[in-house]
Amino acid sequence: MVVDHEGHGMPVFHAFLAKEDSHIMEKCLRIFALQYNSEHTSCFIVDKDMAEITAIGAIFSGVPVNLCHFHISQAVERYLRKALGRSASVVKLLTSSFMKQVCTESEEEFDALKREISQIVPQSVIQYFEDNWWSKRHLCAACCNVNVIKFHANTTNALESYHSKI
Repeated sequence: MVVDHEGHGMPVFHAFLAKEDSHIMEKCLRIFALQYNSEHTSCFIVDKDMAEITAIGAIFSGVPVNLCHFHISQAVERYLRKALGRSASVVKLLTSSFMKQVCTESEEEFDALKREISQIVPQSVIQYFEDNWWSKRHLCAACCNVNVIKFHANTTNALESYHSKI
């Protein structure tokens, strides 16, 4: 899907795959890159499919890949609910703090929020954040992508809405 300067999206390429592995996705992305002037591609927004991220990196090596904020929030909230078993308000508060960290464009604020979160959660939760998000900040943190033009698009929701109508 291509997003214009007003945030309107339009699908430009479809690939129906029997198997979603990076090799097959690379072939599809190579076709896309040859068909369209891909030098104007400023970023990709994906869910956390590592095969897809690998394929994008192979074909569009200089283009940042960002994770969908909706999928990040959903995954973090689901994990916290399971790991902490606490009230919904505590889980919402922690999820909100983490999403604030994801959205900040300041590395200093990102690190301050990381310290703040680390002081109020158990070690197992800190390890979850480290393994899944903090060590992959280049995929999810705005502070790592401040020069990327995203036209205020930070989710895959428009594309998923389109897919539900196919």
